[in-house]
Amino acid sequence: MRSFLFTSALALITFILGFIAYRHWQGDFLTRWIGSPLPIGSNLYPDFPAEKVVQIRLKKGDLEAVFQRTPKGWFASSPWDDRVDIRAASAILGFVKSAKVLDYAERDKVNKTSSGLASGNTEIRLYDEAGNSLAHFRLGNRSPWLNISKEEKSSNVPSTYFLPLEKYRKTHVYAAAGDITILFKNDFSYLRDHRPFFMNPNSLNEIRIKTKEGELSLARESSKSSWKIVKPLELSTDANQMKKLLHGLMDLEAKKISDRTQSTLSTTDPETVISLSSFDNKTESILHLYTSDLRLNHLDEVLGRISDRPDTIFTFLKKSQTDGVSLSDLPLTVNALRDRSLTGLTAKQISSMRGIAIKSASTPTILISREQNSPWIATIGEKEQLANELRVFELLKAITDTQVESFETDAASSDLSVWGLERPILSLIVLFDQGTKVHLSFGLGNYGQLYAKRDYSSSILRINEQFLQNVGINPYEWRHGLLWSLSKVDLTRIVRQEGNELAIDLSYEDLSETWKAYQNNKEITQDLDPLRANFLLNTLESLQVQRWLLANDQEVLNAMKNPVLTFQITEKNIDEFGESKGIKQRLLKIGSSRGRFFGLLSQEESAFELSQQDLLKLSVPILDN
Repeated sequence: MRSFLFTSALALITFILGFIAYRHWQGDFLTRWIGSPLPIGSNLYPDFPAEKVVQIRLKKGDLEAVFQRTPKGWFASSPWDDRVDIRAASAILGFVKSAKVLDYAERDKVNKTSSGLASGNTEIRLYDEAGNSLAHFRLGNRSPWLNISKEEKSSNVPSTYFLPLEKYRKTHVYAAAGDITILFKNDFSYLRDHRPFFMNPNSLNEIRIKTKEGELSLARESSKSSWKIVKPLELSTDANQMKKLLHGLMDLEAKKISDRTQSTLSTTDPETVISLSSFDNKTESILHLYTSDLRLNHLDEVLGRISDRPDTIFTFLKKSQTDGVSLSDLPLTVNALRDRSLTGLTAKQISSMRGIAIKSASTPTILISREQNSPWIATIGEKEQLANELRVFELLKAITDTQVESFETDAASSDLSVWGLERPILSLIVLFDQGTKVHLSFGLGNYGQLYAKRDYSSSILRINEQFLQNVGINPYEWRHGLLWSLSKVDLTRIVRQEGNELAIDLSYEDLSETWKAYQNNKEITQDLDPLRANFLLNTLESLQVQRWLLANDQEVLNAMKNPVLTFQITEKNIDEFGESKGIKQRLLKIGSSRGRFFGLLSQEESAFELSQQDLLKLSVPILDN
């Protein structure tokens, strides 16, 4: 019979083996205990808690660095007292969290010199808040292995020699996917934050800028509000320019940084000062820029210092030599940041627009108006008519999209003659719901420049002269776009002639919806395609004008010298009582000049411009030849 001692020992061994199997099933306990390598494809630090790391310690030879996580980012206490680039700190933690084993070898079989794993190479320790070590390893040179794992959706990713320094894992050297060794070159200088500002652009509420051109202040009421210029004038800002400024300030990066004791920074007043404050921290972060003391061979550089890092000197490039942001990329003046739209109307205001009064010095006042969800009406004198939809579109586009080319002055005196605004050539009054309005006046300068002034502002704006052509100051321009009232019920005949070719004479019977065709006094109905003839009639019936013009317009006169198409239309003349009064005929000529197409209708005072698409429809062959 076995002794009690033997039975107890057997039970203890069974328990130990079971515990080891359980822990091995849970993780790499057995691997750690007996010094076996991690399998290929596994993480070097499984379940690494990157979010719990509060301290990073680096050692390279005699140089040591200590970085601490704070609410304001990562800061170093050595080898310099300054902010750490959060991108670099995140890269270190991300590398440890994601590094996978590509290959391994026993430590004694790896050459320390060629692998870069000698004791003087980069050693990294990561700690949590309680001081517990979360990772401890040494990084060497780039290894010859590449990560070509399709599962990770990556290929040709470099790898690095990696030596864990935990006492139970020192037996093997790994090829770890990823390479962050560039961060540790030049005495860890790449880890120092080369960007002066460290703020969330969405939290900013005030920006102050002082340059040789003057002082500028921008502010907003909340993170969802639009930025406004509040000094020297109250002005709206350009959304794209503000985005460029905000992101530019956050991405602004120095060419190099140095300690205050190593700098030749002068004590003269700065040429540019940029101050930022946020909703959650009213303490300003102030960047001073100096350019007056630069040596001749450094005229492309600007020195700077920032208030929350007083011992750090930044060297910026005036113009970036890479894809990064330079000082010249930043919009820092009123005119660079202000809203350049002529009216500054918002989408909500545009939707509530109810009318536009057009007053010119040479033509009657034209009122374009509409009720909600109704067509636009043109009122000229006491006559109302449906407005030309294309002209309405071009007018609204001109009012909302026109950009200011230059701001001539923001303090215009009562004498506006310099800009031709003492007697405006044009005034626009834009009317909205609830009776609000925007009043714009326009004048011509001595050399034909077009200037504008808003009634509530002393600013004089220069805009492109093309604006006048898009307004439509002449009554005939607002005539509806339908060319004529042509009805197939009353149509009896269409004669079409293309250039100098023989004309095709088409007769039409509405009751039977049949056509007959003649050419050179010979019937050719057998050659006529009725479907194409119907298509031609439908095109004529619904023909739309792109733009109404004067009949004596020089472009029209040039086009009419050799018409490309001529139509003679014959219709029954029916009075308001339905009685026949004979026939009526109209002649339509279409010509081209310098790539544009014009039409002239008999007995009409106005000519018109036609689209190329409509011209092609009118030219469609109607004979089966």
